[in-house]
Amino acid sequence: MKSVIIFKRKWIAAIVFCTLTVLFVVPTYAQDVPSSIVTPDQIVESAQTPSGYSISPDQWNALNKRLESLESQLKDEKAKAAKKKEDDAKKPSVKVSGRLQYEADFFDQNEASKARAGNMRNGTDLRRAWIGVAGSYKQFVYKCNFDLAPQNLAFKDVYLGIKELPWLGDMRIGYFKEPSGVEQLTGVHQMWFNDRPLSMSGISSYMQNRALGIEFSNGSRVEDFLWTVGFFQNCSDTIHKHYDDGYDPGDTRSGEGVTARFVKILQYCPEIGRVFHVGASFTYKSWNPGESMNWGTRAENDLGRKCIETGAFVGTTDTYMVSPELVFTNNSFAVIAEYNYIRLKNSDAAIGDMNIHGGHVSLSYMLTGEHYNYQKSTGTLTFIKPNVDFVRRCENGMFESGCGAWQLLYRFSWIDYRQMPLLAGADGEKSKVGIAYDHTFGLNWQMSQTFRVVFNYILSNDEYKYGALNKSGNVSVFTTSVQMYF
Repeated sequence: MKSVIIFKRKWIAAIVFCTLTVLFVVPTYAQDVPSSIVTPDQIVESAQTPSGYSISPDQWNALNKRLESLESQLKDEKAKAAKKKEDDAKKPSVKVSGRLQYEADFFDQNEASKARAGNMRNGTDLRRAWIGVAGSYKQFVYKCNFDLAPQNLAFKDVYLGIKELPWLGDMRIGYFKEPSGVEQLTGVHQMWFNDRPLSMSGISSYMQNRALGIEFSNGSRVEDFLWTVGFFQNCSDTIHKHYDDGYDPGDTRSGEGVTARFVKILQYCPEIGRVFHVGASFTYKSWNPGESMNWGTRAENDLGRKCIETGAFVGTTDTYMVSPELVFTNNSFAVIAEYNYIRLKNSDAAIGDMNIHGGHVSLSYMLTGEHYNYQKSTGTLTFIKPNVDFVRRCENGMFESGCGAWQLLYRFSWIDYRQMPLLAGADGEKSKVGIAYDHTFGLNWQMSQTFRVVFNYILSNDEYKYGALNKSGNVSVFTTSVQMYF
C-alpha cells in the first residue's frame, strides 16, 4: 500500500513539471523563433557584423546604393570600351617600329687575298637604324620603313595592301621584297646570322631584292599550302625608276619580271616546336641588252671587300632562277637549306649564255631549350622568345636576372661563277671568276625577344682565275653585333 502511494506521488510530480514547462518555457522560446515570412527589416535587425554589432536599416540601404553605383560605373566603362573599339575600327591603326644594329668586324687574310682584294681593315659600323610605321584599316594595310644609317639611307618597305580579296587573296602594291626564298623573306632582326649567305649576297643585286611591283598571296588563309605571285619592275634601293623616252641604256635596273613562291607545309605542331616545309621559288626577268652587269660577292660580313666577281659586261637579255628550299624544326633543333640556279641569256656571241650556282645549309640548336616560332602567312621562322629573359621585373617590383636564350649555329654556303666569262680589264685584274665558299660558326645571346648579341666567326675561301693562273684567297672574319628591335 505504501509503495503504491509513492508511485502516485512520482506521477503527480511529473505531471506538474510538464505543465509548468508548457506554460512558461515554450512561449518564451517561441518568441525567439522567426515566422515563416521574414521581412528585410527583420533580416537587417537580426544581422550581425563580424564584430558583433547589428546593421541598421539605414546602413543596409547605404550598402545597396553603393552597390548600385558600382554596377552603374562598371556598365558605363563597358559601354565606353565598346564605343572606343567601334571608333578605333573607323580609323587606321598605327604601330611604330624600329631596328638598331651596331657591328664590329675583325679580319685576317692570306697574301693572295690581300694582293687581289686589298687589305681589309678592322672596323665598326652603325649598320642599321630603321624607323617605320605600319597599320591597318578594316581589310586595308600599309607599311613604311626607312633606313637612316648614313651609308644605307634608303626606303626599305613602302606599300599598301588589301586582305582577302575574292579569288586573288591578299594584295599589296609598292616597294617590298620579291617572294624568292625563305632566307630572303626572313627579316634582318629574325636572321640567325649577321649576314645573308653567299648564295644570296652573290645574286641580290639583280635577282633577290626589293623592287617596285604588285603581289598576290593566300597568306591570310593559308592552311598547309602557301602561294605568292608578284610582278615587278627592276629598280634600285632608292626607288628612282622613271620613264621619259622609253628605256634608258644607262639605267642600272631596267626591265621587268615575275616571281612566284610555293610552299607545302608537311608538318606543323607548334606546341612541340615541330615544322617541316618544302618549297620552291621561280623568277624571270627581262633586261635592256645595253645594261652593264657585274656579279660578285664578299665573305659574310659588312666591311669586307669582294672576294670574287665577274667584271662588267653587257648583252644580257633574260635571267631565269629556280630556288628549292627546305625548313625543318624539331624542339630545339632546326635546319634551313636552299639552292639557287640562275641562267643568263646573253646576246653577245663572244660571251654567250652563262650559269650561276649557289646554296646554303644552316643548322641551329637552342642550348637553353626554346622552340622556334613559325609564321604560316610568310612561310618563315620568326622571333625566338627566351624561356627566361636576361633581366626581368618580378611582381614585387624587384629585378631578377635570368640566362636568356642561347643559340648555337653553323652554316655552309657557296656561290659558283666558274661558268661566267673571264673578262680582263686593261690591267688584267678586273675579273675574278671562280667559286667561293664560307663556313660560318655562330653563337647568339637572346637577352629578350627584342634584344640580342650575335657572335660570328667566318672561314672564307675563294678560288678564282687570275689571268692564266689559278689563285686561292683565304679570309677569316670575327664579327659581332648588338641588335634591338621594337
